Amino acid sequence: MCDKYTIWENEIIIFPFESSIAEPSPDMPKEMKNIYEEARQVYKFSPRASAALLRLAIETLIPLLDYGIKKENNNLNKMIGELVSKGIPHHIQKGLDIIRYYGNDSIHTAEINLEERKDTVLFLFKFSNMIVDELITKDKEIKSLYELIPDGVIKGIEKRDKT
Repeated sequence: MCDKYTIWENEIIIFPFESSIAEPSPDMPKEMKNIYEEARQVYKFSPRASAALLRLAIETLIPLLDYGIKKENNNLNKMIGELVSKGIPHHIQKGLDIIRYYGNDSIHTAEINLEERKDTVLFLFKFSNMIVDELITKDKEIKSLYELIPDGVIKGIEKRDKT
């Protein structure tokens, strides 16, 4: 006999919360992770709300990266431009602009019906984890291996890179 509760609303289980959407990356910063989790929770009720939250999550993430970018008046477009000028991979820039576009339009216009394009919103979740993997996890892994290089070799690398 089960002694736990299940709450249904219109044939949808709303408690306990279950989602087929990927968990946040283990390296996702807490500030972004909280927003990502909220987007996961509302997805089945409002894909538009999820898209808007994922846009906010990315906007929250960028200033936390090691690129020295400050959050300016919630202008995600400018922050992405700064990342591009600092050499982020082109595929990451495209994905950021996808999230920015769908996140903005989910709030500002009725042109895109994200209720009908749930697969697009699912990609936004996937890409949110991909950016963390590209810009945080891989960087962390490389730094941990780089730190194993002897100091004399590091000094030689630094001297080479000054020219």
